[in-house]
Parts: sequence; C-alpha cells; structure tokens
Amino acid sequence: MRTDRKPAEQYHTVQTAGEKYRFLFFLTGLLMTAAVVCMLTDSVRTQAASSPKAPVYKYYTTIQIQKGDTLSQIALDHMTEECGSLDEYLEEICEINHISRDSIHSGRYLTIPYYSSEYRE
Repeated sequence: MRTDRKPAEQYHTVQTAGEKYRFLFFLTGLLMTAAVVCMLTDSVRTQAASSPKAPVYKYYTTIQIQKGDTLSQIALDHMTEECGSLDEYLEEICEINHISRDSIHSGRYLTIPYYSSEYRE
C-alpha cells in the first residue's frame, strides 16, 4: 500500500519578509511596553520610600497586673507595629521591669512601652 505523504520538513510554513518584520515590530513594542511599566513601577516605589513619615515617639505607661493576665496577652494588648515582633516586645518589657517571662503576679505593676505619633511633654 503506497501513501503519497510528504516528509514532515515540507509542512512547515515559510515566513515572508513582511511577516518577519511585523513579528519583530510586535516584539520590540512588547519589550518597550514592559520596560516602561518597570520604570513606572520603580518610580512609584521610590516615591513611596522617600515620602516623609510622621515622627513616632516612644512613651511608657504603668499598668496593674490583673488576676489571670499573662505577659503575652498584656503585650498583645499594647503592641503596635513599631514594637517589632511579639518576642522583641516581650523581651523589652522583661528588660524594663527586670523580670522573666513567667514571673508576673496579679496586683503588681508593669512599665509598658508604647508608641504614638502625638508629641507629649
């Protein structure tokens, strides 16, 4: 049984010079658009990073430990983003009060740091 099939190499399409030109023009436009988007995105990031932030001031307050309070819960109640991580904040509270993490007792007082953008004298 004989089949008149052409080899696979003969089936690929031959691009004309015009098709190649249009493809290169399209590719160049796509790359230029991507470059402009990258530059604009970087410009916005640079402006956001360089915009002045409101000053934040560190203050201290004293609280009385209530029955059932844990140091972690006290820290979570008073913590803001300026405090860093929970572990860092707990370490600071312990250092200020000269205590370990498991040595708080109801009725005693703790000095707790906090941050505010409001300046107080």
